[in-house]
Amino acid sequence: MPLYGLFSSVHNGFLLVYYDLHIVQELKALWSSRSNLLICLLSCANNYEPHLIDNEVCGNWSFNESSNHRYVGMQNKDFRPIIIRELVDVTKQNLTIGKKRPTELKTPAMQELMQCLLHWLQWIYDQEITFKQNYNIIDDYLSMHVTEVGFDWKNSSNTVQKIKKVLYLENDVNTIDKKIVDILRTCPEQAMFLEKVKLYDDEYKT
Repeated sequence: MPLYGLFSSVHNGFLLVYYDLHIVQELKALWSSRSNLLICLLSCANNYEPHLIDNEVCGNWSFNESSNHRYVGMQNKDFRPIIIRELVDVTKQNLTIGKKRPTELKTPAMQELMQCLLHWLQWIYDQEITFKQNYNIIDDYLSMHVTEVGFDWKNSSNTVQKIKKVLYLENDVNTIDKKIVDILRTCPEQAMFLEKVKLYDDEYKT
């Protein structure tokens, strides 16, 4: 299975690794209000091994051509993954700013924020799949026999857009949780959404 990474040249490390390219591309777009990231295909590196790099340690990893200006220039405009040749463990490099490596300056906070964005993005897609399956199956019947079905997926996309706007603009995980729940409480399909909602804060901090 391919494994992709979102690389930050600011931190000289990966903020997230994930297997679904579409979600990685969406995360790159949502993160663009903060900084530019590069999508890398990690599983093609000559020293890649399963379980070598995950989201617990990805901030400690870079790649051998990370300083290449061609790649740095790609970050703000290219959503295609680049194939990297070698993963580099930056904990073994002599890179310091004062007494801290670049990846230690802000990476944990940034990684937590990225995990929060991933959490909510996955939740959105889970609801999309669930509701589209449930309602598409009986769509013809409903269109013939019911004028108002109680759930309009086209209108619900406005709710999704509002959630993504929060993910794009906010930098505090607690604020993100609160604002998204407030959005769900006021949307037409609130009962179905709120029944399934799970806060990032509940999942990762309890």
